[in-house]
Amino acid sequence: MVKRFQIDEKGIIRDATTNLEWCVGPDKDTTWAEAKAWVDGLGEGWRLPTVEELQGLYEEDKGTRNIDPVFKMSGWWVWSVEKGSSFARYFNFYNGSASSSSRDPSLDGRGFSVRSL
Repeated sequence: MVKRFQIDEKGIIRDATTNLEWCVGPDKDTTWAEAKAWVDGLGEGWRLPTVEELQGLYEEDKGTRNIDPVFKMSGWWVWSVEKGSSFARYFNFYNGSASSSSRDPSLDGRGFSVRSL
């Protein structure tokens, strides 16, 4: 049986189910703008994920954050690409829900990047 997630020597996580590659940002409280700047610095093809892509990673009772332990993070929610003039959407791995917040708070927010294989 093939494992869904494989991590390479550069820390890139390959998802065999969705054919997406993931990269986990710095494990620290992060604003939406900080997450976006980090992703933009990774190079061509990388972007912030959609809420639906993040929701696809949610597995209740998996690891310590309801996500495969290969995604190392201590926060509970991850910013998405979807935003308005003063808010952005995020996915909450604590309860498996999506919501919106001002883009300024950083408490528990994390940045992931994603790209197609």
